Amino acid sequence: MTKTYVMQDGSTFKVTAKNKRKSHKWGQEHYAYTIVLVRNGMRLTFPFHDSAYNMARGKGADEQMLNQAMDAILLDYDAYDYNRTIDEFIEEFGYDREDMAKVSKIYNECMETYFNLNKLFTTEEMNEINEMIH
Repeated sequence: MTKTYVMQDGSTFKVTAKNKRKSHKWGQEHYAYTIVLVRNGMRLTFPFHDSAYNMARGKGADEQMLNQAMDAILLDYDAYDYNRTIDEFIEEFGYDREDMAKVSKIYNECMETYFNLNKLFTTEEMNEINEMIH
């Protein structure tokens, strides 16, 4: 499934859900995808785990799911944007400092998403995308 989003200035970017597979992460079977964003010849990939509810209904990738994937990616961006240090991140999300390996992994993934999205979009464009998908 691929969707082309059109920005107000007429530029576009494409979002594709690839590599659908079953996953048992978090104790429930659900579909997991690789989300591919393409803009101006640049390509980024992100993991996305759909809900067990959608899998139980036999619902695969569709426009709504791509919007949800974009929302999840933007939330990871925001998680780092608003919490630039790991201490702020822990405080904001209530993580346990005893599990710093897990916290560091999540924090670093959000930071990577932040810097990658900044290669494709301006802050204003990301706000526009947020409005498009909601």
